Amino acid sequence: AGRLDQAKSMFTKVFSSGELTPDAHIYSIMIDACGRHGDVKTMFWFKNEMQRQGLAVSEPVYNSILSALSQWRNGNLQAVMVTASEMERVKPTVKPTCRTFSAIFAAFATQAQRRRLGLGELEFLQTWYAMATDKYYVAKDSYYYFMAVNAFVCAQSLPDAMTAFSDMVRSHKVSHVSGRFMKNPVRMLDLIKLAIEHQEYGAALEIWNNWQRLRLPPISKAVELALFACDQMGQPTVAINIIRGLLSMDEDVYCPQFVDESVLALYIAMMTKHSMLDAIMPVVHLWTTAITAECGSEPVLSESTVAKTVAMLRGNSHPGAAAIANELLTHVDAHFPDATPV
Repeated sequence: AGRLDQAKSMFTKVFSSGELTPDAHIYSIMIDACGRHGDVKTMFWFKNEMQRQGLAVSEPVYNSILSALSQWRNGNLQAVMVTASEMERVKPTVKPTCRTFSAIFAAFATQAQRRRLGLGELEFLQTWYAMATDKYYVAKDSYYYFMAVNAFVCAQSLPDAMTAFSDMVRSHKVSHVSGRFMKNPVRMLDLIKLAIEHQEYGAALEIWNNWQRLRLPPISKAVELALFACDQMGQPTVAINIIRGLLSMDEDVYCPQFVDESVLALYIAMMTKHSMLDAIMPVVHLWTTAITAECGSEPVLSESTVAKTVAMLRGNSHPGAAAIANELLTHVDAHFPDATPV
């Protein structure tokens, strides 16, 4: 902030007399500096002065403004929409770039996290996403798609978020897509949650499959949501394949860290619900082998989880449920004695 104040003071000192006139380059520097420091009011003053003097506002200047607005905590989308629309109309013509669109998406994501977007705002976002391809033929990088997915997820628009995600996966190498989500896998989790909220369980499983393909860091909540989607679709066998894949060392998707005790308990409850009791203990044995190899002597199973699971089994009307409960207790006592209910 101190350097910005010095820059503004120097600008006033040099140009206030009128003997010298700032050129487009000077205005561009001041606009960018104000934007980077969050001084949006002064940023627009410089931009208006630039236009008042008949100087053309270039693409880098518009990008600096939009980038600043995307990080403006007290901002509103009206300023973003007006600036973007002006960019379309201005003469000489200014062509939006990948950075332009990424900044717009970032601004919409920021505001959509605080409030629900209005219909006109969502339509604006949809229009600009389409224009990048249909009108401006922008060469899109993985960051562009990542920001678009984030914006549509925050806007609670599942069809648009899935379109942007599919475009991203189709247009870029797996390593590039993975690199974007690797830094913040919660974005993928948010996408799965949105699919679940919209009761689009097939979409949730599609996202989960991509999660595995991208080799993203494990988040147990993602597995829970995938199992929930299987349950709602009446596909317990898909749930079995998911869990066995994560726990089997000879599988490409082997990642036992995904399967914590809450996931295991959910799996057991799901198999019990769908009367697939024979699928419980083989997975419990597989989980014990995999999780012991990964975690060693660290505690991975709690007494409360075991007690609740056993109570659930014993309370089930299926004739084989009680036997599974006893077999589970015997297994826990042998491998996780500290978790055996008293």
